[in-house]
Amino acid sequence: MKHFLAILLFLVAFLPLSFAQTYPLGLNPPSLKWQQINTDKVQVVFQQGQEEKAQRVANLAHYLHDNHLETLGEENGKVTIFLQNQTTVSNGFVALAPFRSEFYMTPPQQSFLGTGDWLDLLAIHEYRHVNQNFNAKKGISKAVTWVFGENGLALMRATAIPRWFSEGDAVVEETALSTAGRGRNPLFDMEYRAVFEQKKFYNYEKASAGSLKDFVPNHYTLGYYMVGNARRLYGKEIWNNVYEDAAKYKGLFYPLSRNLKKHTGLKTKDLYMQTMRSLDSIWSDPVAQPQLSLPLDISTKSTKIVTSYNVPQFLENGDLLVEKSGFNHIRSFVRIDKNGKEEVIIKPGLNNGNNIALSTAKNKIVWAEQTFDVRWGSKDFSVIKIYDLSTKKKKTLTKQSKYFTPALSPDATKIVVAATEASGENALVVLSTETGAVLHKVANPDNYFFSQPKWLEDGKTVVTIAQKDNQQAMLLVNTQTDDYRELLPWGVTQMTYPFPKGDFVYFSGAYTGVNNIFAVRASSGDVYQLTANKIGAYEPTVSADGKDLVFTEFTAKGYKLKKIAVQPAMWPVIDAKQAPAPINFHEELAEQIGGSALENIPDETFSVSKYKQTNGLIYLHSFQPIPFHPNYTAQLQFDNKFSTLSARLGLNYNVNENNTRYFFNLSYGQFFPVLKAGVDFGGERTRGNPYVFEDSNGDPDIAFYNKKWKENDFYAGFTLPFNLTHGNYFSNLSFTALGHFLDVDYQPTGLNFDGTELRRSGSFGAVDLELDYTNLLTRSRRQFHPRWGQMIDVSFKQTVGTTNNEGGTLTANGTFYFPGLLLDHSLFFIGNYKQEGFTDSYKFRDDFTYARGYNQFVPFDQIYRLSANYGFPLIYPDLALGSLAFIKRIRTNLFFDYSSAFLNKMNAADLPSDFNGAVEGETRELTTVNRSAGVELIFDFRALRLIELGAGVRYSYLLDSNSENDQHKIDVILLTVGF
Repeated sequence: MKHFLAILLFLVAFLPLSFAQTYPLGLNPPSLKWQQINTDKVQVVFQQGQEEKAQRVANLAHYLHDNHLETLGEENGKVTIFLQNQTTVSNGFVALAPFRSEFYMTPPQQSFLGTGDWLDLLAIHEYRHVNQNFNAKKGISKAVTWVFGENGLALMRATAIPRWFSEGDAVVEETALSTAGRGRNPLFDMEYRAVFEQKKFYNYEKASAGSLKDFVPNHYTLGYYMVGNARRLYGKEIWNNVYEDAAKYKGLFYPLSRNLKKHTGLKTKDLYMQTMRSLDSIWSDPVAQPQLSLPLDISTKSTKIVTSYNVPQFLENGDLLVEKSGFNHIRSFVRIDKNGKEEVIIKPGLNNGNNIALSTAKNKIVWAEQTFDVRWGSKDFSVIKIYDLSTKKKKTLTKQSKYFTPALSPDATKIVVAATEASGENALVVLSTETGAVLHKVANPDNYFFSQPKWLEDGKTVVTIAQKDNQQAMLLVNTQTDDYRELLPWGVTQMTYPFPKGDFVYFSGAYTGVNNIFAVRASSGDVYQLTANKIGAYEPTVSADGKDLVFTEFTAKGYKLKKIAVQPAMWPVIDAKQAPAPINFHEELAEQIGGSALENIPDETFSVSKYKQTNGLIYLHSFQPIPFHPNYTAQLQFDNKFSTLSARLGLNYNVNENNTRYFFNLSYGQFFPVLKAGVDFGGERTRGNPYVFEDSNGDPDIAFYNKKWKENDFYAGFTLPFNLTHGNYFSNLSFTALGHFLDVDYQPTGLNFDGTELRRSGSFGAVDLELDYTNLLTRSRRQFHPRWGQMIDVSFKQTVGTTNNEGGTLTANGTFYFPGLLLDHSLFFIGNYKQEGFTDSYKFRDDFTYARGYNQFVPFDQIYRLSANYGFPLIYPDLALGSLAFIKRIRTNLFFDYSSAFLNKMNAADLPSDFNGAVEGETRELTTVNRSAGVELIFDFRALRLIELGAGVRYSYLLDSNSENDQHKIDVILLTVGF
């Protein structure tokens, strides 16, 4: 326990940054009917109609609760798992504060998990995170959890255990305990293969932090290889020992690295280098490949920045249509002519990367976009869009659908889509190109999961990849008779991106241990190999005349376009029934724990009961200090697992007002309006206030005093949240209305002009109205601000039912983004306005943003600020300062601020004769102008291998300073924080 004091100090500094609930209240419509399986080991919450899947998840959880714990730790407990079937996103998570897991049930069209069943692999992966949480609660971490609750555990885990370990360990489990998983998928290998092919051996700091300059494989991939390699070298129980000692903080800084060295002699950076050497050795001896003609590069814009060209399609005139994206580019559909000239056709809306598809015919383009329910956070859709290249018109064909990877028929009159309903039913659906109406739904009695369908040239048959029971097959489906034919048999070899042309269906397959392009002859079933790429070849397409095949090849600079001639006579035949070439790395990991566990999962039928949405409504999960100047807060946090109620109970100390207050607030979001209520009481508020008096000569004079009062605030109201996200813009609108009952008790400070005491104690009401609107274009990786966007909020507060305490304020703030000179530059303007009578008797809290560099207190009735900013990167250094920081980018922001404050409600008769040149009988304005210009130097870096920070310094030159000595101001700034 010798480090306990240091840990407490660390928690006070960083606990506010821990992983508290950030999801909007109200994820699902209240009309949904929920059920549960509730045992001593798991609670599975699901919607009616999902019982079969819920039973499978419960059985998987029971098995994993009791088995294979020796690889991490024996501690385990009960978890609540929500099965979310209203979303088109393919994902899942385990979170603390509150502790629960959510499974997103819609499988991805391009399965990054291989041929495995989505729900099985998702359950194995996410349950490993459950196991990690329980085994992290040891030693000092356990003591902190007792004091600070789940937020404390979240922070202790995040600081002791690198993110690469948490995700890599879960990927190892999904791979070793199944017949699929990312570790068996060549798609997962290709990123490091590409890095090695370019002879780019990054140091550990860059590999773990990521980069804005180079492509660096993510922490899932890094973690899989590092965790797996340690288990191969030191046995399956190595991480059990290391993880336990790290959670106990045996070694205050970098405890995982310190305890890895204790048990293996290697620190994390040493294990990383050993792992990279091991992989390089494995991949330097590739599987023998046939001699095939080398592909040609397709000319595209030359760039040193990571840029990808995907899903190529031939247009009528022989040009290529591709999706372009990259570190400096948001997704765009681009036409590339035979000379490599690029033309942006359209920028499509949001979509999950694993559901990306593009199809063309007769100068039309179709694709799918993600759209969102206006209110419910876990309800979204995948709709079909169409664009006519001739008329340059775009149309939305479907609404509130769950249609994926659309493909146009050869005559462009029909579209086939893969559909996955909330019920779990999968289908192939034929739509009208004109109206989007359903023309036919193919019968699917076995409920195969279909992906990436494409029309054959007959216009009635579709080729698609089907998945069932951890296997895949390529099927030909007659959309008129609903007949199926296996073109390629069921097996564990992953196949993607089928493209039919003539008697062949071209596709990307994993037969050789690396994804390459193959073709199957429809008339005979023979399979041929077309490429012998060492990294990964995907997304084949064939020209209208059948002479050229274009595909994408992954490189360390992104996906690039390649072309080969279609020469069937030169293609070697392969045995499609043989097992795919092994990816050797995972084999020992699977053998250590006895291989796939899927056949060992029990098939018990658990009892099902009704789940009330009010179950566990009040859930206390954390105590959290928030030491942000000028407000220092300590609070208890309540967030229920169903994401319908959030509450805070605590106290706040305000340094500026030397005021301690107690508060309780509550938000309830089960219905469309989010209901709010709260109370704020205790302590003494202080604000500067003017008053007018007679001087010794009997003339009016003005003075300022600190008005002090105690205040109790009781309030209730609602928020109307609207998710208006559309296309590639993230848009939200919310309207909040609160009614306040205020009880104030003033101290008798100062006198009115007539000599009476300035004392107006009593009770009165107030209204608080606020409108917030955000509309921001999605950003590429390098863009620190959007190239287009608006952020606007307007607030109006007014006392009611009182004359002695009359007061009110109107505040408006806006930020407007525009394109800079280059793609990663940012031009933006900020405007702030506030109106509040300076001599009004009641003061609301001051939250105005003043001109940079000046003191915040400026007397005003009205004040506004205009700010012009231009930000741009200076350098992407990828510089490691040991283990303290990894600097990814140094950028600057040039700014000019103009602020003007008006005192415009004082009559000259009420002011001293020399005050602002007042003349008796006239109204005089007092104007205060503050102007500043300067520069901000900002460093974007990962600190202590843990926290993403944007921090730096600001120099302000004050044009309206009263003293030359005060014209220069330097401040330290902190802009962004994240784990």
